[in-house]
Amino acid sequence: MALIQLACRCDNALLVLNQLRQRASTVVVSQQADVPAPMEIDAVTRAPGPLTPEERAHRMRNGLCIVCGQRGHVRNECLKSRGRGQ
Repeated sequence: MALIQLACRCDNALLVLNQLRQRASTVVVSQQADVPAPMEIDAVTRAPGPLTPEERAHRMRNGLCIVCGQRGHVRNECLKSRGRGQ
């Protein structure tokens, strides 16, 4: 009987935790929807060419792709890398 009660408490705790996670992710999504997307100014103002040491360090420090400066991938997966984006 004690094991059944313990299992019920664990199940209830997991249910509450999942509900809190869903509520937190809903808040983040709704906050992002209200914020306009920033303009990609670098695509217009910066001429293509080798990165300055400062820009390279900035991208590495912030987990950005060395080639395009976007988040979510690395240089060898970049579509703008030589031959892959064309």
